[in-house]
Amino acid sequence: MGVCMLLKTLRIVNGVSLNTLRTVNFNSGVNFVVDNEESKSQNKVGKTTFLMLIYIALGSKDRKVLYTHPDNGVINEPLRQRISAEKIFVELTLADSLVNSSHTITTKVELFPQGRRFINNVPYSEKGFLEELNRQIFDNEHNSPRFRQLLTAFVRVSEKRDRSQILKYLGFSTSNAEYHSIYQFLFKLEDPSTSKRISDLQAEIKKNRDSKSRLIKLINEAESQSSDSKNLAEYLPLLEARSVELQRRVDEVFLDSTGTQDAWKDLTDLRIRYAQLTSSWSRIVFEIDRTENAINRNVGEQSSGIDEDVLQEFYEEIREYFPGIKKKFNDLVDFNKALSHNKLKFFEQNLASLVVEKEALGVELEELRALLAPKTPIESIPELDGAVELFSDSRELNIRLGILRERAASIAAFDENETRLKDEINSLNSNRDINYQSPEQKIRKFNEYFGVISEKLLDISPRIEYAFDLSEFPLKFTNIDETSTGTDKTLMASFDFSYQLYARYYEISSPRFIVHDLLESISGSNLQKMFHFAESNGIQFVTAILSEKLESSGLTRNEISQASIVSFTGDNRVFGD
Repeated sequence: MGVCMLLKTLRIVNGVSLNTLRTVNFNSGVNFVVDNEESKSQNKVGKTTFLMLIYIALGSKDRKVLYTHPDNGVINEPLRQRISAEKIFVELTLADSLVNSSHTITTKVELFPQGRRFINNVPYSEKGFLEELNRQIFDNEHNSPRFRQLLTAFVRVSEKRDRSQILKYLGFSTSNAEYHSIYQFLFKLEDPSTSKRISDLQAEIKKNRDSKSRLIKLINEAESQSSDSKNLAEYLPLLEARSVELQRRVDEVFLDSTGTQDAWKDLTDLRIRYAQLTSSWSRIVFEIDRTENAINRNVGEQSSGIDEDVLQEFYEEIREYFPGIKKKFNDLVDFNKALSHNKLKFFEQNLASLVVEKEALGVELEELRALLAPKTPIESIPELDGAVELFSDSRELNIRLGILRERAASIAAFDENETRLKDEINSLNSNRDINYQSPEQKIRKFNEYFGVISEKLLDISPRIEYAFDLSEFPLKFTNIDETSTGTDKTLMASFDFSYQLYARYYEISSPRFIVHDLLESISGSNLQKMFHFAESNGIQFVTAILSEKLESSGLTRNEISQASIVSFTGDNRVFGD
């Protein structure tokens, strides 16, 4: 049977005195986080902050949201200072059952800057914290998909959710291939190892195409014609023929005159040396510019000082892994200052050496320019009349041909690599049904729940469809018309309720809780239906809501009282202030 974790208890603790500021016990069904202020004051007393505490205790990175206004970014400075001064932390206990549990997980997250993270009293780095929760809550040993990618499907606390984000809940920066990996894992649609390999291959194809496009762009900037592999294949034979003709004419001139050959050799040697020196000059100028920038940057860093907060966080994290470390934090600060000083000294010495080398090159370049100037004795030899231009044309064409052949081969290599990657994907796709249970069968099972629940809550019967093509988004709604924001919120609950029943049926390791924010826009009758469905099916549903919305929902006072786990007012906020 899969791991099935419920929210059991949340505590907010003064880390200095170890006094508990607030303890909240969760129900196995509906859990209302109630705002008792009037609607004009909503979202000011802490109901959303409380939900964010759940999210932070489960690995959300942004702890500043607790004292930062979501609309204007204004910081609640007294609260920020209090959290730091009292070393406040949040402690969340999850259990496989709220009575007689056999397995529990307790997370502890310090809410102040550089605060640490613990699981069952064991300290973890941020990365280790998330990976361990991925193992314990989702039974995900490979950490793919990542924990936050999975958890956000269960903890929906964004204030801007609409129907487009029910399925695409991570935002638009997440690729379709990543969403495939997530939904294949959550729904157990396909073998996770096969799914991950296909996702990796898709990423390789994209990287391969991007590299090919960058190469073609660079070629097109230097060439007048389009330079994809097809056009290069057509253009190269024309240049080959032109090269053969020029070489024939050069041979006619040089085979008939020894003097011409000797004079040309002298001139060619000078030009080759000049090209080498010019290239070296450009390299040194570039290195001088880069070194000067590095010096300016290093001087700026020294003047602004070391960010000791970041350094302190790094030091504390290192101490978690090496508790026996003897060096103190001040030793690390002094080491960084010395390192910065030595780095500046190295750059200054390197710059001085480059300047000397540049001056020496400049002298030799001037001498060569004098020899290669128009009308110089070496180019006034009669035998060279007309031969110089002919030989130069042939040489330049052969150089260009070599470059174009290399570019054509590079483009062809990208094409061959993409073909190889696609062949492997096709092979994996062709064996999916053999290696794993049919995804269509599982989607049908989910739709059984989704259709029935949506009919009860919304009087509609939507479905989801699954797309095998990794370039497409994996899931989409069907059989649904345009709806209001309130209906979208109910649809989100219907989808999440359906997944809870689906996960039970297939014994999938996943959270057995749902956290939603902002149900103010839904109708009272829909709220009442959601309440009764969650309660009757034992779905742990945590949501923030205004007390006036509850009063107009048609729920009895006893139902509201039993489900209300915490209430906030202007005088009774999350941290007891």
